Amino acid sequence: MSFHVTLVPRAQHDIAEIHEWIRSRSPEGADRWRLALNKALERLEHNPEFYGLAEEDQLVEDEIREFLFKTRRGRVFRGIFTVDENEVFVLHVRSSERGPLAADEIL
Repeated sequence: MSFHVTLVPRAQHDIAEIHEWIRSRSPEGADRWRLALNKALERLEHNPEFYGLAEEDQLVEDEIREFLFKTRRGRVFRGIFTVDENEVFVLHVRSSERGPLAADEIL
């Protein structure tokens, strides 16, 4: 079964902000980061239940999961998402160095 992956506006904003921050330091690094993100999103299309529950899952009724991906330099990023039938909604993308989301930031 294939899932449709949707980036909600907040996730789109997160991605643009991170990409711009990396790009200001290394245009090639930003391109590689975006490629790593795109590969992670492609994996979500095939089996989103493979990924574990996010720490934030305990804050809300819906299941909140996370996928991780990293840069060539080893910096880890998290994608926080939820699944509804055959659709995956990516809610946030952020550095793993940042703490967990607050309940009011999740949805």
